[in-house]
Amino acid sequence: MCGCSSKHVWFNPGKDDLVRKQDIFSCEEKAAAYSRNMDKAGNKKIIEQHMKECMEALNYKWVPEESIPNIKQEKAAALTITEAFPSCAEAESDWCGSCWMNPVNTWCCKHRGGASPNCGIDSSTCRYCEGCHKDDGSCTNICTKPAHGAGGTTNIKITNATDKDITIAFVTGASGGACKDINKMISYRWVADHTTWCKDPTKLGGDDNAGHCTGTIPARHSVEVTRTGEDALKCLTGSILLGGKLSCPSPSGFTQGEFTLNPTESDTEAIDISLVNGVNYALTVNLPGDAWTVQDGGAKVKSIGPNEGLYGNNNKNGIFPPGVPIVF
Repeated sequence: MCGCSSKHVWFNPGKDDLVRKQDIFSCEEKAAAYSRNMDKAGNKKIIEQHMKECMEALNYKWVPEESIPNIKQEKAAALTITEAFPSCAEAESDWCGSCWMNPVNTWCCKHRGGASPNCGIDSSTCRYCEGCHKDDGSCTNICTKPAHGAGGTTNIKITNATDKDITIAFVTGASGGACKDINKMISYRWVADHTTWCKDPTKLGGDDNAGHCTGTIPARHSVEVTRTGEDALKCLTGSILLGGKLSCPSPSGFTQGEFTLNPTESDTEAIDISLVNGVNYALTVNLPGDAWTVQDGGAKVKSIGPNEGLYGNNNKNGIFPPGVPIVF
């Protein structure tokens, strides 16, 4: 009997250090995703079991570190399953936003030496980025792209800040684009069934997800659309039409707020105030968290609007036209 134990590492004699690191990183991502899909995110036992199965499928063995020939101590240590690039936190995701606009990128360098972040498609590419690698080829100062929904559910709260009741239409869009799987989307029927204020669900177009329900928000009151349970991370895409379900009413049309939240085919949520159908109310959108920016890595924002009338100054970030959408 011995009161000590040897450090173990994954080893495959047919693969060099760089390939081993890439395989370990890939299996760690798959194991983490597997636990999330089982609603057991972070469950150590499930992650370790799936990690073991993944590595063994690639013909690796879990062996004592000292039994591996011709590998320097510092490199062998980098092969342990406990070394994983951490997922980017909210502030880091803000800095790394331009990396995530390209869906093939999996990591971002947190090094703040340049005007924009370095990013890459796999762990091997960090060696080409200043501030992201060491002389021995190992990566440092890196965080990985958060998984879909890693920041939790983004819900909607609608507040009537006027002294009169306002009728609105809550519209949900058809499948496609950032939300292609209709089974992973929130529909207008879901909104009507899960709120007390949105009624008379009406289908629009050929897609079963596309339609609207309508409701009245009393003066100085709020209503919400809150997703929970198995629906928490389903995509919610559509718009809020101020004044109800309207069709070019005279004289000014209607203001609408557009949104795509928790998308399934994209890493980016998007919000804007649309004036394409005119203006009947001033709308302001207050944004949760600290990582919302003008599209394509522009200025950081906490709110957008309020819009002005048809002939007012609407050249503001997040107003379309003439501004651009706000993304997370």
